[in-house]
Amino acid sequence: ESSDRFMERLLDMERGILEIDGSPTRFLMATLVELYLGNRLVYRISTSEFLKTKSAIREDFLDGRSEAVIDHIRAIAVRLMERGIFDPALDPRHVALSIMTMVSGPVSLLTVLSSEWVSERELASAAWIDHLTRLVDCAFRKRD
Repeated sequence: ESSDRFMERLLDMERGILEIDGSPTRFLMATLVELYLGNRLVYRISTSEFLKTKSAIREDFLDGRSEAVIDHIRAIAVRLMERGIFDPALDPRHVALSIMTMVSGPVSLLTVLSSEWVSERELASAAWIDHLTRLVDCAFRKRD
C-alpha cells in the first residue's frame, strides 16, 4: 500500500469513526493493524532509518510520516472523547501514543521473535483484534 493511500485511509477513518456500525474501538484497532501489517516493509525501513543520525530517507520521507500517523490517531481519540466514548479527562496525546504502541510494537517484533511468539497471521486474527479492543476499552472508555 502506498504512503498516500495509507494516509488517505487514516483520514477516512478519522472522518468516519463515529458513523460505523459496532464498536468504534474495534474498527480503529482492526484498521490500524491492517495498515501496519500491509506496510510492514515501510515500517521496517522506517524503524532502521530512524536509528541512523543521518539518512536521506529519514530526512526526505520518514520524519513527518510517524507524526502524521499519530496525529490522526490523536484526532480520532479526541472525537471519541467528545462523543463520550473515551474518557474526556484523558490526555489525547497519551491515548494516541498508547494505541500506536499497542499496534506497532507487535508488528516490529515480527522480525525478531519466532512465530511461536508472534506471527502475521496471529496479528491479523479476530482474536488479536478483540484483545487489543479490550485493552483499549478498559484503559480509555469513559466510566459511568
